[in-house]
Amino acid sequence: MLQVRPSVLGVLVLASAVGARATPPGAVAEGFGPGDQALHIGALEFQPQTPSVPYTIDDLGDGYLHPIGTANGVWSAPLRLPAGAEIFGICLYAYDANPSTGLNLNLFLSRLAYGGQAGDSEFIAGGVVQTDWDFGYGVSCTPQFSHIFRDTQDYDGDGFADHVAYRLRVVIGAGTDGSNLGLGGVRVFWRRKPSPAPAAASFNDVPTGHPFFQFVEALAASGITAGCGNGNFCPNTAVTRGQLAVFLTKALGLHWPY
Repeated sequence: MLQVRPSVLGVLVLASAVGARATPPGAVAEGFGPGDQALHIGALEFQPQTPSVPYTIDDLGDGYLHPIGTANGVWSAPLRLPAGAEIFGICLYAYDANPSTGLNLNLFLSRLAYGGQAGDSEFIAGGVVQTDWDFGYGVSCTPQFSHIFRDTQDYDGDGFADHVAYRLRVVIGAGTDGSNLGLGGVRVFWRRKPSPAPAAASFNDVPTGHPFFQFVEALAASGITAGCGNGNFCPNTAVTRGQLAVFLTKALGLHWPY
């Protein structure tokens, strides 16, 4: 079961319930470790689906993306996260002073077709947000959900891995009237997660019931370690500074030019 700190979970649910009057969850900008992370995607990163739709980025005012006049349409931005990241919440920052319509946001996954495949897209359940106010600036957030970000996955269930890409899709005006609406940006909340433990052990001395089994297997699967020889990992053996250098260099991909 997905575990979320009570403070974060409570705020996500609250934000979804009361829209602009909510306070979005607190999380650090992207960093390392298992803690909650936040990726901000600003208005400048969103591109119009139809380039002819007139809009402006009010860089001297609020910095929001505003359709001009009653123009309305769809804007999209790519979402990029580390492989295996768990997305658990999304917040939409918007300006909505239009009582008849608003903004809608969906998280989409698209297959990058190759070898005669057909292109296809689907929205991620849980990654849906809409504005529900008409008094100006506000933020609306999803309830907590869980989606593991993978850029390669079996999209169509045929047993073969497909290449996929994620995008955030914002509809402004819902095809009717985009006046008095604006997109400020989107915050995606996520955390790093070790890969799930496999069914079988890779090392004789770290069986499936070992307390460090999942973490040892993650190191092995990523190519950071091959163990200590003879099919063992030697989990209780001290690590030398030289071995530590190998672990860290491989894990972080350290590379320095000449």
